[in-house]
Amino acid sequence: MTEFLCKYKTFYFIIPDKPGYLWSELQNTLVAEKNQRNQRITVNVYSQLGDESAVLYYLEDARQKNASIVILTALMTDRIRSEIKELLRNALVILLSEYDVVINCPYVGNDPFLDGKKMGHLYQEKYQDRHLIIL
Repeated sequence: MTEFLCKYKTFYFIIPDKPGYLWSELQNTLVAEKNQRNQRITVNVYSQLGDESAVLYYLEDARQKNASIVILTALMTDRIRSEIKELLRNALVILLSEYDVVINCPYVGNDPFLDGKKMGHLYQEKYQDRHLIIL
C-alpha cells in the first residue's frame, strides 16, 4: 500500500546542510531511494538554518511544481509560516526537526523541553550531592 501511495506523490525536501553528518546522510538516503524506486523526490539543500530567503524560494518552487508532500527543516518566521499556510491548500507539509505550531502541519522530531527536563532528572538522580550552576 505504501509503495502504491508513494508512486503517485511528489516529495519535495527542504533541508539545511549543517550539521553535515546528519543532513548529508538523509540526502544520500533520499537520492538512493529516488534512484532505486524511481520516486519523484526533489531535495533542496540550503546553507544556513536561518536563511529565510532561500526557504521562501524553495517553498514557492514546491508550490509551482505542485509538490504533494513537502518536508521542511527551517527556523520559522512569519513569512515562512504564511507560505506554508498557502502550500497546505494543496499539499501535506511536514516540519522536520524544527518545531512550530502551524495548524494541519505535523511535526517530526524531539521535544527539547521534555528532553531537557529528563536530562535534569537523570542528573539529579546520579549526582544528588552536587549543585547545578548555570552560567
